[in-house]
Amino acid sequence: MTNRQGRADFGFAIVTLGVCALTWREASNLPPALFDPLGPKTFPLWISGLLAALAVLILLRLALGRSIGASRTSLITGLGDDPSATHRTRPGLAAATFLLTAAYAAALSVPGLRFAVATAGYVLALILTLGPRRRRDVMIAALVSVAGAGAIDLLFRVVFAVDLQ
Repeated sequence: MTNRQGRADFGFAIVTLGVCALTWREASNLPPALFDPLGPKTFPLWISGLLAALAVLILLRLALGRSIGASRTSLITGLGDDPSATHRTRPGLAAATFLLTAAYAAALSVPGLRFAVATAGYVLALILTLGPRRRRDVMIAALVSVAGAGAIDLLFRVVFAVDLQ
């Protein structure tokens, strides 16, 4: 690890701790909600607590002389120092993914369209965009989309007591 990289990692951890402290302070000042059992401050407190723990982990790694941004191997197939590895860029795929996500966000605001239906359609379109489109794959993608959207909808309605409509 270079000295410059270590300073950047340290700065990142300190800034993250600062943002977490600010988020924690502001969320703690929120009044309790009468209609929501968790209240508006629960998730910001949980997230800022988890991020603060990760920032402390970064600082501990730095104290042990390890970095956070370097590895010997790449998690992405085809990237790295191997000259025989090939990786082709696919800007059309990136644009399609962005447009699908924007369409999904717009669909969530359509009155009468259920969350589970919009989510199942989005996940199916995303899977078909990213993967193969053979008949068997489409059937599996449809099942995964419906099951996943149903599970997410159930999780929010039953566990979090939030009807996403």
